[in-house]
Amino acid sequence: MVFGKGKQTNMKEISTHAAKAKHEKHSQKGKLNPNWKDGISKDNYHYKKIQKARFPKEVNAREMVHRAIKRGKLVKPNYCSDCGVQKDREDIEAHHEDYNQPLKVVWLCKYCHKLRHE
Repeated sequence: MVFGKGKQTNMKEISTHAAKAKHEKHSQKGKLNPNWKDGISKDNYHYKKIQKARFPKEVNAREMVHRAIKRGKLVKPNYCSDCGVQKDREDIEAHHEDYNQPLKVVWLCKYCHKLRHE
């Protein structure tokens, strides 16, 4: 028993609270976990497999654009082709008018890209 200011507290109770606080501080739940992948579900592989089977041209075109950007064949601008507003590069997306020409893309901001698909 710990005595202080007229209150009796059990040592086990103190150590339990301390352990809980320490665990919460060093918890690895959600984004604190080193294996966190921005909320991608465990079923991501199966989802991608289904999408590839349903939309082979679209998936192939996206992959080709991604590879071309990585290799430096395509350069992603930092402005939208429709509205002309300057954005961060991660906010600019490639839009395919024709999936048979996968490297012929229009660079749009997320808002303009959404409008094109409505």
